Formats: sequence, C-alpha cells, structure tokens
Amino acid sequence: MNIIYIACLFGLALTLSSPSCSAETFAQIDEARIAQIEAMLPDKPKGFGPTYHNRSAFEALLAQKNFAGVIPTADKMLTATYPEWSDDAYLDYSRTGRRPMGERMLHARQAPLATLVWAECLEDKGRFVPALNTIMEQLAKQKTWTLPAHDGKLTNYNGTQYEVELNSAALAHDLAQSLYMLDDKVDPAVRKDVMDALNQRIFAPVHKSLLTDKGNWWMRGTNNWNAVCLAGVTGAALAALPERHDRAEAIAAAECCSRNFVKGFTRDGYCNEGLGYYDYGFGNFLILREELWQSTVGKVDLFADPKMRNMALYGIHMEIQNGAYPSIGDCPFGAKLDKKIPWYCSRVLGLGLTEYEDLDTSRPGGLSDSTMYTFPNSASQAKPAAAAGADGNLRSYFDDAGVLICRPGPGGRLGVALAGGNNGKSHNHNDVGSFSIVLGGEMPVGDPGGPKVYDADTFGPLRYTKFQIFRSRTHPTPVVAGREQKPGIEHAAKILKTDFSDTTDTFAMDLSGAYTVPEVKKLDRTFIYSREGAGSLVVRDEFEYTSPQSFEISLETHGTWTKTAPDTLNFQMGKENLIAVIQASAPYTITAETCTESATPFTRLGIALNAPCQAGTVTVTFKPAVN
Repeated sequence: MNIIYIACLFGLALTLSSPSCSAETFAQIDEARIAQIEAMLPDKPKGFGPTYHNRSAFEALLAQKNFAGVIPTADKMLTATYPEWSDDAYLDYSRTGRRPMGERMLHARQAPLATLVWAECLEDKGRFVPALNTIMEQLAKQKTWTLPAHDGKLTNYNGTQYEVELNSAALAHDLAQSLYMLDDKVDPAVRKDVMDALNQRIFAPVHKSLLTDKGNWWMRGTNNWNAVCLAGVTGAALAALPERHDRAEAIAAAECCSRNFVKGFTRDGYCNEGLGYYDYGFGNFLILREELWQSTVGKVDLFADPKMRNMALYGIHMEIQNGAYPSIGDCPFGAKLDKKIPWYCSRVLGLGLTEYEDLDTSRPGGLSDSTMYTFPNSASQAKPAAAAGADGNLRSYFDDAGVLICRPGPGGRLGVALAGGNNGKSHNHNDVGSFSIVLGGEMPVGDPGGPKVYDADTFGPLRYTKFQIFRSRTHPTPVVAGREQKPGIEHAAKILKTDFSDTTDTFAMDLSGAYTVPEVKKLDRTFIYSREGAGSLVVRDEFEYTSPQSFEISLETHGTWTKTAPDTLNFQMGKENLIAVIQASAPYTITAETCTESATPFTRLGIALNAPCQAGTVTVTFKPAVN
C-alpha cells in the first residue's frame, strides 16, 4: 500500500526545548521513549478484538442473545435509503444557533456503519460488503466529520483548516476499526480514501498541534474532551497506521496528554463535571487505557498512576442510595453510573466491587467501545478480587471539592448530597451550598440537573443570563439581598465545620464568597443529617447584613408539592412523600414557578421573608412522611 502520507502523521520532531507536561503545555516526548514503545508493538496495526477471519470468535457471538438482532437489523439497512448529506442541515447551527438538525444528519449517516460491520463479521457471506464500501466511501468524502457547534468558523466544513473534536475523533476510531475488522473485504480504493481522510482530518491536525502547541485545545484540557478525543485519535492510529514508529509516537502523545485529564480530578477523585460527563469522559479514558495496554502487552498502563483508584471509585462514592445520584452541574436529572466502569475498574484495580464483577459487557454497539467490552480485555482476563469492606458506607466526603454524600444506616430511608465548592467548574452551574435529598429511590427535592439540549449560547457569555437553569435561583441556594451567586472559581464556599459520626453528620459552610453583596456580614449554611429512625436533614441559614435587606431560599422538585400546614410542605414523587417544616425568624411567603427550559421540568419554590431584615435565620427540616 502507498504509505507516503505516513510521513506527516504522528512524526514528532520534538526537541529538548519542549516544555514539561502540565495542564497548560505539551510534554517533551523524546525519541528514547518512542523507541521504547516501538519495541513493545506488534508489526501490524491492530484494533480491538479479532478480524472477521477468526470465525470461532464470531460464531460464538452469534449464539449469544445480545447479538441476535444484529443481522436482522442490518438486513433492513440494505433496503433503506442511505441518508443524504445536507448543507442546509449542517448550516442550521450557523444560522440559528440550534444544534439538533445538523447533529441528527451527521449521526444518521454514521449510524449504519457499526451494525453492518458487526453483521458482516458475524455472518461472513459478503452480503453487507457493498453497502459497507459505499458508506465508508461516503463518510470519507463528506465535507466534514465535525459537529456544527464545534465548527463555528466553518473551517472544517470548508476544508480550510481541520481540528479534531468529539464526533470526528469517535468516527475516526470507528472507521479505522472497520478497516481492521473487515480487512480484505474493504475495496482497496475505499481503504485509500478512508486513510487519506483520516490523515487529513485527524492525524495531520494533531501532529501539527504537537509540534506547535497550538490548536486542538483539548490536548491541554482537563475535561472530558481530552479523554474522548485522545481515545478516538489513538485508537484510530493503532488500528490503521502500518508503521510501528508512527503508532509508537501516537502512544507517546497519548501517554503524555492524558495526564491533563487526570489533573482535572481532585486528589480524592472528584469529577467536577458531574456523573454524566464522568461516564463519558472517564469511560473513554478506560478505552484509551485499554488501547495502550493491549498494544504494548501491558507495558504502558495509564492505571499506574496512584490517583486512579480514587478516580475509579468516584461513581461508587457519588451514589446516595438505591441507584440515585446527585445531578450537579450539567449532569442530567436521573443520570446513572455506567456499570461497565466499576466492572472494568474493579477487576483491573482489585477494588472488590462484587455486585459489578459478573456484569455481561458483551453486546453490539459503536465499534470503538463495544469491541473492547465484547472481546477479551485486561478486565475480563483479571481474577475478581475479594469483596471490599464496609468502611465508608455511611458517607463519602470529597474534601477538596467540598461535597459530602450521607447515607442512612440500618432501617434508614433518607440520604443526601451536600455541595460546597466553587462556581468555576467545568459545566458549572452557580450552585454553591446546594443539596439533594433521596427518599427510598426517589429524589423529591434537590438540584434540577442539566439541560437536555445545548445551543450556541449555552457555553457563551449569556450562559447565566439567558438561561434560568444555570443560575443559583433555580438551585436550592439562597437569594441574598435580591442578588444571585456569581460564576468563577473565586466565588466559593468556605467550609466551617465537619463533624461526622455514626448517627449525625454536621456540615457547615460560609456562602458569602459565592455572592458579590457588599451588605453581607454573615451568610452561613449548616446541614445536620441524622440517621436516627428513618433519617432527617436540617438546613439552617443564618444571615446578617449591614442594613436591612431581603432574604430568600429556594427548593426545587421534580415531583408535586402541597402545603399541608402553615409551616409544612409535602413533596411527593413516585410513592414517596417528603415533609419539609419551615422555621423562620420573620414572616415569609411561598411562591412557585415551573421551569421547562430544555430540561426535565421542575418546580421552584421560593421561600422569602416578607420584609427586609438586618439579621435572621431560615431553617427547613426534611423527614419522611409518617404513613
């Protein structure tokens, strides 16, 4: 095969003057390290799992229930019309700032690829090969792989400058995995076109960024983009690039740049992007880790970092109870931990999470992840560890982030998540001092969660003015002298007290730093969580101003609410009823409003003192209703 283009892929002519690796700059990747890695690699590129030639592997999958629907689904695709490329759909974002039209068009064109590859490898009759060659050719030739929202200047669309982003990285990996799995079934002309496209849109732009320290900001970034894009780019390189040296350079780059993602977690493993983006970001970090581990036969292992254990346990530690998790930041309300993460981490790191150890991870899906989890990998080949002890089951405290999860003891039914922290997080909501309450398996009061749909202003300067859902007034936090919290890492809580016992957890914080209110002399919020009986939570706000000012707190619910007494509210969600008893130093009024702004609809209850006060308290005690 003509491999002239390889010269401009991952060849890193880095010098000794390259800066050291940090969250701000690229690492020095010296030739000695690349040579070490090159000696570890196989002669030929390899993706996850086997090629179609391994008939026993795919025939075994045919007998599994999870794969029973693949071929029938692929049969329907053979008679369906392949979605056309639409300039109008792609440019809708540029015209209106709306994302769905262009994204649906791109995803519809990409969707058949994985199913048809699985079907052809399972059946091996050549029936799906013509469609596969057509789709891969179409994808290689389409104007761009980049989501419209990530192509604001249309440089990718116009072909004037390519940069890698979430969708293009994932598609690159799927295309490269397709070339690997299908092997000689791919038409040589199609293979060349796909490789040319991979070079132009993925490998060359990344190579340029490594040399210049410009562009592809995610290589220096610490959020989910780093892990997702690295997993896609590296997986594509390892599955498609014929030269060992080029693959070694790809691994060296991933080894370095992935450290930036790790730096995005606190020392104790907290992910400030919330559970939804943890599933996405850390889930892709596991794919990247497995890519490097398999290619080097375990000699390059991203899990060697001692921080990995805490990062791996983040999802476990964030569970309040009964599969309920706080929806902090842009995390969708009701988000769940991807069970493949604790399965993989428990087996590889010996965490002893026995409830996940026997998870069946074999199933069809996107090629870049389903192949990893379907075929033998480092986790499936590891022996289950002994069950973990019960230490820490009552609570999880991320002291660096100021987040506390409190769980009930025997016979208890109420658990809570309490958040201090700051307003400078990735996917931030202004939510310092917020809390969520889980009763049974429901969350009748708490953080509302993130939006279901983003638009052009979601991550721009209008984030906290155009959208209600990101503002502090739509979170269970105070409105102070008529003003809300401000965004920025400097707007933070100061933890005043942490007193934890088997029966009671007291967590107090000064919230004044989250606001810019000169009149504030004191703004303290104290949480008292009790495990006595069915459990309870007291939220006490104490304020003092230099002059009389207004004061209000808010409670958010995805359920229904009623006022059952002058000082008592009942929140109902599912079969659960949560009672809230209000005590205030002055008369107050309760108002309600519904928020449906691109999110799961919820109700905001404002509890506002009727007249300005110079000092006062508002206390709400939550407990399960007595049946």
